[in-house]
Amino acid sequence: MALPGFAQKKAPQRLARRDPATGQIQYYLLASVPQNTYTVPTGKKQFERDASAGGFNLIVEDNGIVIPAGTVPPLVKPQPPTGTNGLLSAQFTYNVANKQLSIEGAPAPGQTLQLKFEPLSGTLTGIQSNQGQALNAGDYYPAGTLTGQGEYTQEWSLFNMPQVAIRITWRRVSDGATHSYVFGPVQATRQLLFTRSSGSDPPPTLTYNYQRGYFLGNSFFSHGASTAINWYQNNGMAASGPDKDAPARIAAHLRANGSPSFDYRASGYGSILEQQYANPSSINYAGITAEVTEKFGSQKVDFIAVRVGENIPPGYNQTAFNQTFDQAIAAIPKTDNCKIVVSDGVWLGHDEGHAMLQSWANARSYPFASEASIRETLVNGNRFSPYYAYQYTDPGVQRHFNDEGHQQIANLIIAKIPSGSNGGNNGGGNPTTPVSDAEFDQFAQMADTPWDEYDNRLFGNGAAGTNGRHPKVAIGEKDVLDNGTVRFEVWKLFGGAVAHMSLGSSRDNMLNLYDLGRGAYMSLYGHPQPLFPYKGNTWKNGGWTGMSHNPIQGGDSFDYPCTMLKHVKANGKIYTKVILQQWAFHNQPTDVVLEQITSLASNNAVEVKIRWTQNRTDEYANISEPTAQQQEYPCFMVNGDDCRVAYALGGEPFNANNDVRVLRPIENLNVGWEQTPMYISEPWQAVEYKPGQWGGLVAPGFYRATQSAYLRPSDGGKNEFSDPIVYTADVRSLHLDKNGSQKHTYYLVAGNNYDVVRNFAASLPRETKPDWTFNTAKGRNGWWYKQCEDEREPFPSDGWKITTARGLQSDQTNAAVSKLFSPAIGYKTSDFNTVYIRYKYSGPSSQLRLSWIRNGEKEGPLDPQKPLQEANRWPRGWRGGGSTRLFSVINDGQWHTATINLSGGDWSGVVQEFQLEGFSGTPQSPDQFTMMYFGANNPGN
Repeated sequence: MALPGFAQKKAPQRLARRDPATGQIQYYLLASVPQNTYTVPTGKKQFERDASAGGFNLIVEDNGIVIPAGTVPPLVKPQPPTGTNGLLSAQFTYNVANKQLSIEGAPAPGQTLQLKFEPLSGTLTGIQSNQGQALNAGDYYPAGTLTGQGEYTQEWSLFNMPQVAIRITWRRVSDGATHSYVFGPVQATRQLLFTRSSGSDPPPTLTYNYQRGYFLGNSFFSHGASTAINWYQNNGMAASGPDKDAPARIAAHLRANGSPSFDYRASGYGSILEQQYANPSSINYAGITAEVTEKFGSQKVDFIAVRVGENIPPGYNQTAFNQTFDQAIAAIPKTDNCKIVVSDGVWLGHDEGHAMLQSWANARSYPFASEASIRETLVNGNRFSPYYAYQYTDPGVQRHFNDEGHQQIANLIIAKIPSGSNGGNNGGGNPTTPVSDAEFDQFAQMADTPWDEYDNRLFGNGAAGTNGRHPKVAIGEKDVLDNGTVRFEVWKLFGGAVAHMSLGSSRDNMLNLYDLGRGAYMSLYGHPQPLFPYKGNTWKNGGWTGMSHNPIQGGDSFDYPCTMLKHVKANGKIYTKVILQQWAFHNQPTDVVLEQITSLASNNAVEVKIRWTQNRTDEYANISEPTAQQQEYPCFMVNGDDCRVAYALGGEPFNANNDVRVLRPIENLNVGWEQTPMYISEPWQAVEYKPGQWGGLVAPGFYRATQSAYLRPSDGGKNEFSDPIVYTADVRSLHLDKNGSQKHTYYLVAGNNYDVVRNFAASLPRETKPDWTFNTAKGRNGWWYKQCEDEREPFPSDGWKITTARGLQSDQTNAAVSKLFSPAIGYKTSDFNTVYIRYKYSGPSSQLRLSWIRNGEKEGPLDPQKPLQEANRWPRGWRGGGSTRLFSVINDGQWHTATINLSGGDWSGVVQEFQLEGFSGTPQSPDQFTMMYFGANNPGN
């Protein structure tokens, strides 16, 4: 007797969809059916008849699309809808009537997704679901919350839609992978205009610059022919040909995107590494070297993909695992800037191995591509994957992936391949678009091009090189980016910086250019302070006496501009390369070269990519800094002292109800250059030049800002060459003691209100949790210290080694004043409540102290002389004792992981900075604290 349906054991069965005219197989489908109802082989024919008539939910074998019961499988294989990805299986339908938006779609099988809605401009105030639930922009809603359904299989209807473009983002719960769609303004025409799509899968198109690669994997990457298992090819197992496996697909992607001559060797040597990792000395690493030299001779590879996981035996030995794979990487002949990407496997039962692999990759800053999203699953106790290669007879070969599965593996790895260097994580809610070394290098190799225009207008009113400021010289060469909505100009005279920014056809420049220290540009600050005069040179008279080391992009205080080394305009982008000037000295170039790539980023914004390279050779080049200095990264100066400034302080970033202040920058205009550094909870700041004309700065990591106003009584003008200004800047703290290159991106945005700037910032992807690794590649990773010493970047080995009570200040007597600071950040505390610190410690303390600053808090007392100004910067007031957690440390000089629970009433709003302190060493017996990791992801013990 058959068991009741819910108790019957089910198993996957396969249906070949054939062309009835020719009998040719078009594609395969899978169904989970009661085993005792359609027994094999006797019940096979009946199953095929029932399935072909639409009797079951069927899954297309090689792309996972669901054909629901009641639907006859089409003759032509269903394909994923254009613009979707592996998170979603159904095409969406859009119906717009009046101000209602309906979306219909379903997640791919086995995907648990969340959904959020965001406007690209304006607000979502008053939007409701079809059950009357109010929606907050930027909040993720789980499946079922809006519709009462377990999956998004019915319409989600939104009412009171604004007439603006909207982004809809799906996020997978298991690993946080997201995919977004941006749709045009809602119209009352029952039509929704699709404007663009973006997301993590398929991978973004980048420009690469790779020549040779080594793909170190197991049988998924390469397996020789074997008659014993009826496998007769020499490529990634179960792929139908050498051009269909994952390595070939990765190589094809690189060749199509900037690396046309890329060549590679695919290896199965990784299967030896994974199976024998627990005994590193037993492995012949020379075999790896031999494979590379056999393929490339004396040439070295510049890209490596490591993909293992299916053959790692049970158990956990991270030390042995690290040793094995470190030796394997060391055995590969590779260039100094070789990029390495790591990925795990798709077979179940290897969780410990996957964890070791990810820990190894994270500790070395290798981008890690998890394959959890395409891993096998269990269906009624049986392993199942829509990518199994059933066309082969051997069960072991079948368990490998077919062509579509190899493409899925390739996609995950491609998404992690750097277009340039393995740049550091800048922390806190930052936009994550990488800056590519390759793009700078490509421009640097191009021939110089002429400038677009020559501007005959005179800059300034003095004589060059004298104490009379502002030489009366022509503005000279400049390039123009103008789309009719905004106009940006890059001026040679100002070191290739953006020196003009206007709306429409007005040519009314918002940026102030009173001298070469004004405008929108990069200005760096380093030790020592004061920087004593160079021999044969003098300080600038007046207020700049005592300045620190200050390489500046515009020019020096004597109005000598930076030396332009190269200029190229190509494909809508402007490349400049200049030697920065020392601001406070008379015509003194520095040892810093700045390269800049400027291009239009949207209808209202320009993107500015920066690579600055320091090669300091003076007597201070090898001295550690006692603390970091505040940078202008960049500054942004607008004409007139009467401008209002807009910025966000609230605890709900990019929510329509977040606290956004719009006011004059300082309370007392009768002061000069008053600095007011403060934290902001969204990475932007906007200035109102004139009614209906706003300009703003957006940047990754721009969570510490300053603003001021300057009015010289004798000059009340409001134009680009007059003195009065409103000054804003990104004032992050950095140590400038590293020779080498650093990269950064910022955006200048113009529009008719500050929402244009804010919405542009909201359109950029952001991280949601802290995740800092400290190693030879990432160094301090944006962190900085006070009254300590470290090994200076680049670190000689992984880990940030801090020695306390050894700072350079003469008044330091013990480690009580030593402190470590995170970069300025903007993480919502509701997104995490635990952090992990991977450390080793030697010193007298048994506990250290982790504290943090929240949005709207000031670290010191409020100034009673400026009550209005202080209240509008620090609505929470003085932090006082602050939010603090003590955590125990083990004084044995070995690696440990501290787990710190942050939950409580003082863990609220937005966290803007973390601080580590509580050291108690002395100059004679200092603490030594080495940190490998700080973040919300457990790095293991």
